[in-house]
Amino acid sequence: MYDTALRCGMDHKWYGDHSVQTALWALARNRETKFQISHREGEVFGIRRRRMWGSDALKTELKILSADERPVGIFISTNAINWKVIPPDLRPPTLRKKGTSGYDTEGLKEYKKVWDALTMPKPLTGVEMSFMAIWGEGKIMVFDFDNEDNPMNAFVAARQTHEYLLDTHDVPSVIVFSGNKGFHVWVQPEYAESLAGASLKDLGELTDPLKEQGQRYAKFVKDTVVKATGHNLPGYDLSPNYRQGIVRCPYSIHEKSGQIVWPLSPTEVKNLQKFENDKLGPEQIGELLHSWDTPNFVGAKGFSYFPPCSSIHSRNMWRL
Repeated sequence: MYDTALRCGMDHKWYGDHSVQTALWALARNRETKFQISHREGEVFGIRRRRMWGSDALKTELKILSADERPVGIFISTNAINWKVIPPDLRPPTLRKKGTSGYDTEGLKEYKKVWDALTMPKPLTGVEMSFMAIWGEGKIMVFDFDNEDNPMNAFVAARQTHEYLLDTHDVPSVIVFSGNKGFHVWVQPEYAESLAGASLKDLGELTDPLKEQGQRYAKFVKDTVVKATGHNLPGYDLSPNYRQGIVRCPYSIHEKSGQIVWPLSPTEVKNLQKFENDKLGPEQIGELLHSWDTPNFVGAKGFSYFPPCSSIHSRNMWRL
C-alpha cells in the first residue's frame, strides 16, 4: 500500500506548478470541466459543469476540493463551449457555498437545469443567445481503449487506430495514456466532424443536434475500430463521443493510480512499441514515458516518479 499523505502531497505539488496549471487551463478553458474525487475508503464521486475561467480557477477549485488531502482527477468535455457568449448569470455557480466551507450542493443541482437548457436549440425565455454561437466550435473524437489485464494491449489497439486514420483517411491524431489501464486516440474537430459527417452546421435544424452528432461520432468510432484492429469496441468506451461526453484531461492525474494522463509524442509512441509484447502496469508505463526525477509513491519498483514540471511547457503538446 502506498502512503496516502505522501501521494496527495505530490499530487498537490504537481497541480500547484505554474507550467502544469497553464497546460491544464489551455485544454479546459473552452470546455466543461469535471472533477473526480477519490476518498480514502475507495469511494469515488464527481462534480460536473465547472468552468476554468483562468489558471487561478483550477488552483481555487482544487483547494476547495482538498486536493492536498485526497486524490483528484480532471475530465474535460469533448464538445467545445464558447463561454463568452453565455451571460454571467447563466454560467456555473461557485463551488463553495457563500459563508461556509461546504459545497453549494443546491446551487450545483439547480444549475443542471440551466445547463440542460443550454444544450438544446430552443432559446431560454428572455435570453438572446445563439445555440451555434455556444456549441459551434467543434467536438473532439475519442477512441477509448482499456484493458484491465494488460494496458499494453490497449496501446496496441490505439497505435493501430492511429496508423489506420493516417494511412486511410490522411487524418492525424494523438495517442494519450489514460494514466491507468488504457490509451485514448484524439482526433481534432476539423477532421472529426468531416469523418463522421456530423457538423453542427448541418444538424442545427434537428430537435437535439448534440445528440445526433454524438451518435454519428460513436458509429464512426465503432466501425473504424473493427477495421483498424479487427475487434469490437465495448459500448461504454464509446461514451466520450456521445452528447456531453467527457475524457480525462492531459496532464491531470488519475485519481486511482496516481499516474499522469500523458499525450505521447511520435518518439514516445515508437519507444513504447518495443514493449508491445510485455505485460506492464500503469506505473511501469509511466516510467517508460517520462523522464522521471522526483520520487512519488509506491510503484513497480517501490516508487513511481513525477516528470519535471518544466517539461510540460517545452513539449508544447498541451495545444493538442
